[in-house]
Amino acid sequence: DKTYINHEDLTKPFLVVNIKSGVSYYKVGLLLIRGVKYQKRKIVDSLGNAERISGSIIGESTYSSLIKLLTSYASAEESVEDSYRGDNRAVDMTVSDIYGGGIDSLGLPKDIIASSFGKARYLDKKSVEDKDIARSVITMVCLNIAQLTTMISDLEKLDQIVILGGMLSQAVFQQILAVTLFFCGMISNTML
Repeated sequence: DKTYINHEDLTKPFLVVNIKSGVSYYKVGLLLIRGVKYQKRKIVDSLGNAERISGSIIGESTYSSLIKLLTSYASAEESVEDSYRGDNRAVDMTVSDIYGGGIDSLGLPKDIIASSFGKARYLDKKSVEDKDIARSVITMVCLNIAQLTTMISDLEKLDQIVILGGMLSQAVFQQILAVTLFFCGMISNTML
């Protein structure tokens, strides 16, 4: 059951995940969401009650830069559109690629990613399609964001999360991030 938080439901401290060049994680203590604004490159509520608690170097710029270096797309936007038709498993190594199947005793399904781009070292660049690379890069960035979001919200004991950023205007990012957060058990407490 997926549900999204209505901003009026944010009545206790919550985590803001701001996806830009990298990703910043803020603990916001008050519910004044309509008063959220940018001030000196920091997200604050209208009373200035926000604390940057962590960050990641893997964000929107990582995606755009890897696409530019690894593919022939004219723009990151073009790659996002094409990635819908891509299959990250063409370059990502799964548990099944390593063990021949899943490992039930460890809770590892056969199709879970064990290594982003893990198969690439065995492949000829000409045999890999740009759309598959684009899908792999999107998946890698979203998995990193979702994993850190889950860990930080657990450590900070914050069970409500708001995710912001330019990447989220692309439906494929929303879908992959939502699936990953759902897998981590976080989607019912997240507003994308």
